[in-house]
Amino acid sequence: EDVCAAVVAVRDEHEYRTGVKPGVVVCSDHGMSFARMKHLDTRELADRLRSAGFRPGDPGPDGAMLIAYGDVGGGAVYCEPSRAVEVAAVVADASGVDIAFGRDDEGCTAFARRNELESARILWRDDRYSYRPIHGDPLGYLRTWEALRTDGRVNDDWAHDTDLFAATWSETYPDALARVRHGMENIVRRPAPVLFSMKPTWTYGPPLTHLGAEIIGGQEATHGALGSDESLGLAVCTEGDEPEVWRAAPALRPHEVLRPWRELVRAGAASHSR
Repeated sequence: EDVCAAVVAVRDEHEYRTGVKPGVVVCSDHGMSFARMKHLDTRELADRLRSAGFRPGDPGPDGAMLIAYGDVGGGAVYCEPSRAVEVAAVVADASGVDIAFGRDDEGCTAFARRNELESARILWRDDRYSYRPIHGDPLGYLRTWEALRTDGRVNDDWAHDTDLFAATWSETYPDALARVRHGMENIVRRPAPVLFSMKPTWTYGPPLTHLGAEIIGGQEATHGALGSDESLGLAVCTEGDEPEVWRAAPALRPHEVLRPWRELVRAGAASHSR
């Protein structure tokens, strides 16, 4: 309400000065999870990796570098690429971790501790993906895959990116295959071979950051996880300005939201390459 009131005030002021009420686009790049958060800190994850035979903070084939980006809903581990799947399996058993992904030559392996440790292979090739459960269904995508197969949209166990986005944007893990792939390939300058997402109402980060939040009353919202609460954002515009690309689908990826205004908006999300 405060944001909308500020936008209305600015539009009214601009109209008073110029006689023109400008069109406005308001969007968020992701959602938020609102709750009193439980926390996994880097020390606990380091202890778990150490117990499994890895050496947190050290280089070399047994090393594991923990990178914390604040008190948020996900994290990354840098390790020897050939050990990434092993590291991801260990991380998936840490307190509050929902799903962990370990990179390999053809894609990655996903691990999730449900009643048992579930796992699945995620493969990618050009603009196609394949989801191949090993034990269980960690992403809950088997139903989606069968629906796409029934519609003739799966060819030799591979599905196209656009079909997967349309079929999964409203699932528990929206657009997960593409998001994990690009997170491991080109969204960041130095991609990590292990990524993990926290459960709802859990955060991950350094203990000092979490302590700072506790001192001022405790953290009650976060983002950064793969689940829908922390993934789905909003995009609204003033009447009459809704672009055709917005009407074409019930959901859009972030770079598509700003595409109609690419020449006007100074934002990294307006460029697909960034």
